[in-house]
Amino acid sequence: MNKQSSDLLARYVIKAQERALAPVIQGRLNNLFLITEDPLGVANALADLLIYQGAFAYIIEREKCGSEAAVCAEAKQARNLFGPVNGMIHLAGLSAEPMPADIASWRKQVELQCKSLFWLLQCCHQDLENHSGTDFIKIITCSLLGGFYGRDGCPQSGLPIAGAGQGLLRSLGYEWDCIWAKSVDFGLDLSAAEMAENLVNELLIAGDGQEIGYPGGKRTIFYTMRHSLKPHIKPAGLIPKKDWVILATGGARGITARAIQMLANDNNHFILIGKGKLADRSEYQKYLKFDKEALRAEFIAQARTSREKITPGMIEAKVTGILHDREIRENIAILRRTGNKVSYLSCDVADPAAFGEAIDSIYRTHGKIDIVIHGAGIIDDHLLANKSAESFNRVFDTKVDSAYTLYSKLKWELMEGIFFFSSTAGRYGNRGQSDYAAANEVLNRFAWRIRSKWPHVLVKAFNWGPWSGVGMASNAVNSQFISRDIYPISAENGQRYFLGEMMHGDPAEVEVIMGEGTWDPEREDSIRDVFNAGLHI
Repeated sequence: MNKQSSDLLARYVIKAQERALAPVIQGRLNNLFLITEDPLGVANALADLLIYQGAFAYIIEREKCGSEAAVCAEAKQARNLFGPVNGMIHLAGLSAEPMPADIASWRKQVELQCKSLFWLLQCCHQDLENHSGTDFIKIITCSLLGGFYGRDGCPQSGLPIAGAGQGLLRSLGYEWDCIWAKSVDFGLDLSAAEMAENLVNELLIAGDGQEIGYPGGKRTIFYTMRHSLKPHIKPAGLIPKKDWVILATGGARGITARAIQMLANDNNHFILIGKGKLADRSEYQKYLKFDKEALRAEFIAQARTSREKITPGMIEAKVTGILHDREIRENIAILRRTGNKVSYLSCDVADPAAFGEAIDSIYRTHGKIDIVIHGAGIIDDHLLANKSAESFNRVFDTKVDSAYTLYSKLKWELMEGIFFFSSTAGRYGNRGQSDYAAANEVLNRFAWRIRSKWPHVLVKAFNWGPWSGVGMASNAVNSQFISRDIYPISAENGQRYFLGEMMHGDPAEVEVIMGEGTWDPEREDSIRDVFNAGLHI
């Protein structure tokens, strides 16, 4: 098939199915298993069972899981005592916690429940990469979201943070061939001993599924199913209205900017939040007729004339800054041409104080926020073994801390809808994007939590496939997708996806996957080929 993007509105949802483990032992447990401690007592019960099976079990105490140095010191000590790591069970997410009341408490839980896994994988990466045995290294991460990962709409005992392990481990599977990874979700209806027994069975007995839940003790797998929209005369969701106050993070550029154009109704007020500041208008007009190559040539000529010491990277940064400024101004003009008011706020959404004050100022000025589109995000692709903690934090916190600020600051009783722009990289993992994948899975779990708590608000987590010509996927990346019949979404269809889902999507289907042919269960092998082709590294 010779085409550059999808002409179809392909849509997928996550479905649950009870699936028991096959009564076939798939290998014995031996050597060292590292366990991060939980408050429920699962770690101790699990360690006893692992030792009974012939393995060494080393528990990293919970208070040490909040420190990178302490986690790595514990892992080093365990390896000195028992040899190379043969498995990990990350239980830190098995914690019944209320939503933290402040950003400091939130970040502490993020370190305990998510970043501790990243630190542990990094400090043990040599064992994992150099594994020479015939058995896979087995890694399980756990959450306490009720057994359905929050998808049943019921209140959740645990925090959305625990969902991060799903995206992180799925990405790791594209980097290390020896990894056998699962995420497992529980509810408080099971005892610590029952949870431990189920985890040992997942390690020992043949069974399918990378994402498994135990609602009511019944083993349940989750899979992707194509489920097209069925427009009705009376839409099930929201019809765009006038006089809405619409807050869009990352809404001045990229796919978010294109999507919100579908909400451009006469007399709406868009507040677009971006990290960069708009250049002076005279500076904007000075280079208005220059394309990318002309800008680059102009700045090189200026540097030669002035004999200024300037690097190619500095020139590229100046070119990118002007092009971004131009894109923002053009997108603002599009919204204004249809009779809307537009405000642009320069704010780093990863700064809770600044972002929180920006939200407060909107309420002071307008009295309400009707719609939120949370599209802010960055990427900084590196294989996990080479990814610095600073890089991980920058990518992860931009999406996750800002989601916490929205959750804490929005006046939900006044809201009509919130739309998280997540990614298939979170749902299915992506080579070199463990931080980005982990962050997007937290957005998915946040969406379900909001749905359960404020059911009158339309909540959608859009797990976007790649867009053509817009967004973070380059032409080279999209060419790799196309060569394997995985078609990027055209900008026009992306806009149709967004509006169609908002109006006609079932409000109970919070977590939706968008993109033709990308996520069929039968095509997982071809997807793995794409992600292993060095697209992002």
